[in-house]
Amino acid sequence: MGYGIKKIQRRSLLLLMPLILLGAFLSVLTVSRSQGYLYYERIEFKYNDTTFHANLYHPTNKIDFQDKHPLVIYIHGFSSQKDMDSRAPLELTKRGFYVATIDMPGHGESANSDLLDTDEDGELVTTQMCSKLLDKIEKLRVYSQIDEDQIGLLGHSYGGYVALMNGLYDDRFTVTVTWSGVADVMRAFKEYEQAGYEIDKDDKDLLHENNPVEVMNNGSKQPDNLFLIVHKEDVWYKYNKRLQDLTNCKWEVFDYSVSGIGEAHLLLHKNVIIKTINWFENKFFDSTSKNGPIQLSSQYNFLLIILTLIASLFTIFSLMIYFSKCLLKEKDQINIQPLPKKHILSKSKTSESSTDSDKKKNMIIFSLSIPVFIGIFILCALFFGFWNSYFLFAPSITILVYLLIFRRILHKKDQDREKKWRLKDYLKSEVSIRTVAYAAFCSALFLGFYFAFALLYPFLLYYPHSILAVILTIMYYFPLYLSTEIFYRKILEPSSRFIKSKKTRTFIISLMTIFIQLFLMVYYLIMLPWPVSIAVSIAFMFSSLMNGIIYHKTEKIGPTLLNTFIIMIIFVGASWSFILNMLSMVS
Repeated sequence: MGYGIKKIQRRSLLLLMPLILLGAFLSVLTVSRSQGYLYYERIEFKYNDTTFHANLYHPTNKIDFQDKHPLVIYIHGFSSQKDMDSRAPLELTKRGFYVATIDMPGHGESANSDLLDTDEDGELVTTQMCSKLLDKIEKLRVYSQIDEDQIGLLGHSYGGYVALMNGLYDDRFTVTVTWSGVADVMRAFKEYEQAGYEIDKDDKDLLHENNPVEVMNNGSKQPDNLFLIVHKEDVWYKYNKRLQDLTNCKWEVFDYSVSGIGEAHLLLHKNVIIKTINWFENKFFDSTSKNGPIQLSSQYNFLLIILTLIASLFTIFSLMIYFSKCLLKEKDQINIQPLPKKHILSKSKTSESSTDSDKKKNMIIFSLSIPVFIGIFILCALFFGFWNSYFLFAPSITILVYLLIFRRILHKKDQDREKKWRLKDYLKSEVSIRTVAYAAFCSALFLGFYFAFALLYPFLLYYPHSILAVILTIMYYFPLYLSTEIFYRKILEPSSRFIKSKKTRTFIISLMTIFIQLFLMVYYLIMLPWPVSIAVSIAFMFSSLMNGIIYHKTEKIGPTLLNTFIIMIIFVGASWSFILNMLSMVS
């Protein structure tokens, strides 16, 4: 009786500690965010058969020397989305600005469209989208608090191109700032042609007509109060220099040292946002000091976001462990599968009953698991070609080869018995109503935390936008999920049985899972260097770690596959929505 009470107390403490930690981080994050905004509203508007989505952040602070507030519309870069870079919303709202962020065509929630879409007048949608957003904001009640003479544009990368063209065509925008802006849009699409894609001649002509360096070269008009910010090592430096020569506008060239890939283009240095704020306030208020000193907190805020997400993950783990007793019967939490005497990797043998020979075999498999996995993986990738679309299947083939090798070397006997067991009993032994319900509960727990945070903060909201994206996820990525789960649960876990403690085995396998998932993340980022790829890789890692707990509780691979499938449909489906839009653009 006393032991049972102590066990319940330990489980309650395990749940309470991460909840307290999560509450603490959420509280600090909320206080930090409240310095800029406490409230934002989601905006939708229809333009050219596409539903555009935007966020409008309401500033917490008032401006002492005027009644109304400025408005800045921020446009993200290629492959990003409106809620990824929090610098503009947080730092500008702290200064009393309203800030609107919008998803470009084919990005984020403004899916099922592409960057080359034209409206009924034959104009590029991207050159009018900010004007249409401003039209929508003018109809909102909040517009009465906005100074119509203090409306500006801020764009990063391709969003810089969007800002340039909207600022050029719409006089309501009185200030335009670009970060690493695409000043020559023909240069951006030339890379697609070099990759073997052909862009339609009409699209080429339209791009020429809306190319900043050509439009501003052939006419005297340019965006009001234009300010270009670029790094000297960025690929767009020389095009921004050309635009600056044509317009004689203000520009700032940074030359701080950069090391990472694309770091020069991202412009993450704190002086970038400081220069931006100074420019807006100088043009809006005729002063860079009238609105008080600039105190940045976006980097600190981003760190808090990361810590909050980590605390959320540990809270999810604790809730999974805590509620496993309620959702699983005692027999669901132990391995009751009718395993043959010699399973493919000695799965039925515990470390206590294993012979010295079996222990040695398992230790060999376990110690060689990661080196052999990486070796075979690289060979498969080289065989298919790192830049070939078949790279998606390299992990699956790696696991298959791995299984065949160790099956052949270490388990030559009793193959007929194993085959008979698999065909008759395997599927039935891997699935039960309670284990399926437990897996679904774990998936719902993760997605509940994710969507709550992504919508309330907001930060990185992903979801699939079409049935086709879901179908492609199942076709292309399910073999990857299946093969990695087989590797973790049918190779690593059984071969680690020489470790007596089940909890220790689960912990060690979790560490190995993190290593392998990081390896896969780097591999896929080389193939698809997009922010959505990072989100997919992180979600894949988290689901694999969750599966370690599910397998620890059930010792069934079926529930782990279900958990991964439900979670990854959301994130990979979102990535396929983006890929389909890109394919539509260049097809």
